[in-house]
Amino acid sequence: MENCDPTCVVKPEGEEKATLRKKLEKESGGEVFNTDQLRENFEVRSFLAPWVMVTRKCDGVKGTLEFTHMPRLYFKFIAD
Repeated sequence: MENCDPTCVVKPEGEEKATLRKKLEKESGGEVFNTDQLRENFEVRSFLAPWVMVTRKCDGVKGTLEFTHMPRLYFKFIAD
């Protein structure tokens, strides 16, 4: 790895995910879901990156969520 910067600090994956989650919560003003939380709270109807069409299980409201690829987080629910 001759091109590697010896001063580079690689964050553990969990730390990076937590930082991104906090950023998305702040920017979207709402909840952020990981894949397990998405399955718990929504029925997925279809994907068209970077959005997913869902039905919220608690009240049947249809809408969309945005998502990030890596790490996979879903955010910014907008009802249809």
